[in-house]
Amino acid sequence: MVKKNREIELRGLLKKRQYFSLVKKLEGLGYTHEKDDKLSYFFERETGIFKINDEISKNQAKISLKLGDEEKGKLYEYEVVCDRHYFKNLLFIFKILGFTKFHIVKQKRDNFYLKNLDVELALKYSPNFRYHFEIEYLGKGIKSEDKIKKYLKEVCERIEIMPMEEEELAQRIKEIKDEQRKI
Repeated sequence: MVKKNREIELRGLLKKRQYFSLVKKLEGLGYTHEKDDKLSYFFERETGIFKINDEISKNQAKISLKLGDEEKGKLYEYEVVCDRHYFKNLLFIFKILGFTKFHIVKQKRDNFYLKNLDVELALKYSPNFRYHFEIEYLGKGIKSEDKIKKYLKEVCERIEIMPMEEEELAQRIKEIKDEQRKI
């Protein structure tokens, strides 16, 4: 079954100390969270994101296609989840189909569900982004993308984290893609 999500999110960089302090703070406030460590294979695309995840912590595999503007955090995500033992077969099939340009990213994640605020906050570490966060609106009440982003910024202020501006995020994504193309 293909699952479709509208994804509107903000991202921001964190210092190592800030990352671990935030984990303790959120745990102390009793927010539900899960480990979500994964190995992601990002296939090269001009726009959007296409990846296959070996979701180690969840013991599953996932194919994910995100269409839209990654730099603005406005994407439609299509996902197919399957048993983790199919991961190598999926990767093999995509290679045969011609998806041979990809880079592998190991991600360490803690996903926090801030239900009273209608958001999910993923605290992440990856070699290219380093310590960072992604915050995504989960509620159904706000329809406008601009209002959702404004709300997400307000939540970031409440929990004392700073999202990147679109220009900063665009520059960082460009740098990461340029680095990956050199490999």
